[in-house]
Amino acid sequence: MPQTRISEPGHRLLRRLSAELGLSSEELLDRALELLERRRTLDAVNAGYADLRADPEGWADELAERRLWEG
Repeated sequence: MPQTRISEPGHRLLRRLSAELGLSSEELLDRALELLERRRTLDAVNAGYADLRADPEGWADELAERRLWEG
């Protein structure tokens, strides 16, 4: 696998956090990237719900559908 370079400040932070958490640099980067991906997904979902709430008719439809599912 080819070497990838990061900035010196980024490398210092990576080494410090790796030591503090008892993880290899690779493990820490994998976890950080997974968390970033999850955060972006949740932000997109939240933005979608905010748009839906801004549309009174659409939000009413959403609430009506929720009531159907709740049975």
